[in-house]
Amino acid sequence: MRLLHWTRKAPKYELEVEIKINDILRLSINRDLMDKGNKACIYVDYPNIINVVQPGMLIFTNDGSLKLIVKEIGVDCITCQVERGGMLDSHKMVNLPEATVDLPAVSKKDINDLKFGVENNIDMIFASAIRNQDAVNELHDILKEKVEKSKLFLK
Repeated sequence: MRLLHWTRKAPKYELEVEIKINDILRLSINRDLMDKGNKACIYVDYPNIINVVQPGMLIFTNDGSLKLIVKEIGVDCITCQVERGGMLDSHKMVNLPEATVDLPAVSKKDINDLKFGVENNIDMIFASAIRNQDAVNELHDILKEKVEKSKLFLK
């Protein structure tokens, strides 16, 4: 599940930008900004993020290295202040630890990746962002279809 990305069309390389402590960063759901992100405004491909966060909530991205605090919620963007800065890479996930999100724990892409792994005799699966027992059961069901020996690690 990829929730956030900013990029230009750059097929051969990734882009990154430095985000500094106390910077103001906007997370936008406006699709017109999908390929036009910069250090001031970044497109988020989860339209309902506007409805699940509240001022004061924390948002993490770039594998948890960047920490944002929600300051204001607008019609199509969230204004955040950077509490922990660093380099922001393209196509990074967003973690909303204090929000209740309405996304499936196991996406279609996750299912396809699991099936590919099973068909290629994987030994182990490391699953992150698993939020409940239903998601664990779904993963087990997918794995049981093809293999009994694969180990599932939740992180």
